[in-house]
Amino acid sequence: MISRFSALLAAIICFQIVAPVCLAEDPAGKVSANVVYASPAEVFGAYRQALARRKWQTAFFCLTPQSRMLAILEVFTNCQLHQDARIDALLKKHNVTPADVGADYDRRLQAKQAAPNTSPDAREANAGPDLDLFSQILDERVANKVDFFAGLNELTNGPDALKLGALERVEVKQDQATGQAAVAIVHIEQVTANGPQVRKNTWHVETFRFRKEQGSWLIETRR
Repeated sequence: MISRFSALLAAIICFQIVAPVCLAEDPAGKVSANVVYASPAEVFGAYRQALARRKWQTAFFCLTPQSRMLAILEVFTNCQLHQDARIDALLKKHNVTPADVGADYDRRLQAKQAAPNTSPDAREANAGPDLDLFSQILDERVANKVDFFAGLNELTNGPDALKLGALERVEVKQDQATGQAAVAIVHIEQVTANGPQVRKNTWHVETFRFRKEQGSWLIETRR
């Protein structure tokens, strides 16, 4: 029988479930206060350069506090697709092995569903994947979020896995902004049965959302 946690991971991976989360900011995030990005283009440029140079800590602090937690969720989910002893060791170091997180998630979700005075509608809503609960568990367990984010990205991303084009069509409305940029998706193709694998990029345009927080522009979401 598939666990509730396994069902959640399958839903995220297969359907790319994404929802905003609002959780506690990583205390290490205070370091980013020393870097003030004067415009959406400036923070995007720093983010783009950081990805290209694999400077994961810099990339992490280009995001809003809420988006940093979402990035933690995504990198944890994506690492489940990799078989690597180094990843297993990193997850254990940060107290988020799939077994422990899964047991915690299943236990809390069951308790949530069995809570007294829960209406039938709420009980039915709780029966599906609970992204907020998953995010809360990771938030509580991962103490050093930037180290976790950087370590997993280094282990799971190939040499050309993250490429962004220039930011275009920027529209600013007070403390919020949007812009578009091309994003590369890497495909590995086997040209012939016994031939070498070929890595190819497919580019598509995505919309980035920005928010100005405490005087600095940061990346909020990417769609």
